[in-house]
Amino acid sequence: MSYNEDDEEYEKEEIERENKERLRKEWKLKRNITLTTKTDEEIIEMIFDKIKTQINLSYLNLNIYWNEIGVSIDGYNSVYDFPQSTQYRIEQIDNLVWQKVKILKKQRKHEETEKERKEAFKMIDEIIEWIKEKKLKKLSKIDLQLFLSEKKIDLIPINRHALYLEVNKEIIK
Repeated sequence: MSYNEDDEEYEKEEIERENKERLRKEWKLKRNITLTTKTDEEIIEMIFDKIKTQINLSYLNLNIYWNEIGVSIDGYNSVYDFPQSTQYRIEQIDNLVWQKVKILKKQRKHEETEKERKEAFKMIDEIIEWIKEKKLKKLSKIDLQLFLSEKKIDLIPINRHALYLEVNKEIIK
C-alpha cells in the first residue's frame, strides 16, 4: 500500500467512526423522553422545583437533579454523550437554573434577615431596662455588643445597627 492509500483508508475509517458516534448520540437523545418531549422552560421548572426544597443552596450538583428528571448525566454518562446542540441546550438550561437559584438565595437571605430583625426588636424593652440598671443615658454600640454577648445572641451587623438605632430612638421618647 502506498502512502496515499493509507491516508485514504484512515480518512474513511475516521469518517465512519465519526458517523457512528453521531448516530450513537442521536440515538441516545431520541431515547430520552424528557429532552425530546419537554420545553426548556418545563425542564427548568422541573429541576428548580426539586432544588427549592433544599435547605442549603450553597452546594448543589445539578447533575443529580438532571438524573432525577430522567436525563442521565453522571460518572458513566456525560453531557457529551448527546449531540452538540443538546449539550448547548443543557448548558443554557443549567445557566438559567443557576440564575433562579441565585435569586432564591437572595430571597431567603432577606427573609432570614427580616426574621432576625423582628426577633431582635422584641428585646428593646429588655435592653432599655438593662440600660437603666447600668445607669446609662443612651446605648452605645459597645454597650449593645456587651448586652448581646451576655445573652449569647449574635446578630448580623445590619440588624445589630438597626437595633442600636431603634433602642436609642425609644430612649429619647
